[in-house]
Amino acid sequence: METAGRPRLEVRRSASGRAVPELGGVLLHSAEDPVREAAETAAKHEDRLRANPFVLVLGAGFGYHVAAIEAVLARAHGRAFRLAAVEPHGETLRLGLAENPPAHPGNTTHHTAAEPSLLYRDGALVDVLLKGPAVVTHPPSMAAHGAFFKGFVTHRAPDSVHEYLDRIEDEALKSHLAATVSDDPRTTLARHVENLRRQDRRLAGHDHLLIALAGMRGTHGTDADHQP
Repeated sequence: METAGRPRLEVRRSASGRAVPELGGVLLHSAEDPVREAAETAAKHEDRLRANPFVLVLGAGFGYHVAAIEAVLARAHGRAFRLAAVEPHGETLRLGLAENPPAHPGNTTHHTAAEPSLLYRDGALVDVLLKGPAVVTHPPSMAAHGAFFKGFVTHRAPDSVHEYLDRIEDEALKSHLAATVSDDPRTTLARHVENLRRQDRRLAGHDHLLIALAGMRGTHGTDADHQP
């Protein structure tokens, strides 16, 4: 049931009349009543949701469980919550948002990317990740996208300063970093930033940015390897 290397999406109707996606042969929600199933999922995690206003859902599907989780968070935290849902399959996400749009779009965000590593360039998602969210996995989505989610949760941020240059928006700082960086591709961002801060006071106005860049690796001048 694969098409050109992509899982085939079919939309079926549950016994309760709601749309249910089947992706690559995997039914992502209950064939009987996806709304009831979603309520049971949210209830299972309710203690965690009440304890933590930041939540990451791995696998959105058509969003029934995301909506149920959102409702629990809104009751527990008012508008002071953030819910991020990751769905690897873009068409599933598009149809799911039409079926179950977020009740609190300022608090609930949905994220997709062609490759797991690209999600770490999504500022809204990274902001939630940095808050230490409660993680809720959606088993059918994990079955349909196992390799993608494995890549996402095991992703390690790059060490090389070369890999960060294209992400810097300040052209003056970017040019200076590019001009001063070693040709050695193994030169780490943290070491290069710390050397610049010590040796080149022309960058004094950018100290806050340099510190932030070093902090992306949690190293501040060392070559230690930390997972984000």
